[in-house]
Amino acid sequence: MTRILVSAHPDDEIIWFNPEKFDKIIICFSDRLDSYQTFLARKRAAKRHPFKDRIEYLNLTESGYHFDKSKLPEYEKNREELRELLKDKLVADEIYTHDPQTGEYGHADHILVGEVVKELAKCPVYSLDMTADKDTPDRIAMEANQDLFLQIRRIYKEEGCWTWYGEFYPRGILYYKKIN
Repeated sequence: MTRILVSAHPDDEIIWFNPEKFDKIIICFSDRLDSYQTFLARKRAAKRHPFKDRIEYLNLTESGYHFDKSKLPEYEKNREELRELLKDKLVADEIYTHDPQTGEYGHADHILVGEVVKELAKCPVYSLDMTADKDTPDRIAMEANQDLFLQIRRIYKEEGCWTWYGEFYPRGILYYKKIN
């Protein structure tokens, strides 16, 4: 079975998913208009990533819409570019991505990626089920790897591009729901 992960930003692949479970990882946004240093840090981290041979970077520039709603034209331009870049890449038995309704915590780039993947995919698509205490049809359980999480988080922190605040650790079991 072939599994693809499509995540919005570098570090999402370890915060919301277990990257060792995927044959291919697509990371959509690498650059940020508000921080060239973050872009450079992400490039350095990419060279050190333990799954660098499985990761494809689309190198889109974040629109900034998540923080500034006047950036809607840039956000919609990213939607069109993402559609074009992903249209031939989503060949798999299963695809995992961000929740197109919630973006996990409302992040606009996560929602955008989830919407585009759901729209284009011809196979089952799954996103993190934040209601893990409830039974849902077609739910998949995937074990988190705490050691791997810490290893990759350390790389992102050392390079200066870890974006999550506080001491976050994934649950022992990550649950995913079918979204298409």
